[in-house]
Amino acid sequence: MYKTDQWELKYFEDEDAIEIIVREDDGRITNGFASIPCYGEDDVSYDDQWEIARLLVAAPKLLEALENIENDANSIPEIIWNMRNNAIAMAKGN
Repeated sequence: MYKTDQWELKYFEDEDAIEIIVREDDGRITNGFASIPCYGEDDVSYDDQWEIARLLVAAPKLLEALENIENDANSIPEIIWNMRNNAIAMAKGN
């Protein structure tokens, strides 16, 4: 288990899965459960498991940051803006 004041990660070795528990600033607690894609015990190292877990924990904040980017006067190149929009759509399952 890896734990900070804001979040906690639990790895379930028998299921190759990670549970993520996040304590929001307003006191709410949310959690998620993610499977680690692998084909056998040796395919994902311990360090890889925690790297994947850290990315999963960061995802909500990354999404929030993407959503808060504004494109005033179309100052962001179209290809970058489209990448941002596609990432938001993927994160929301659209």
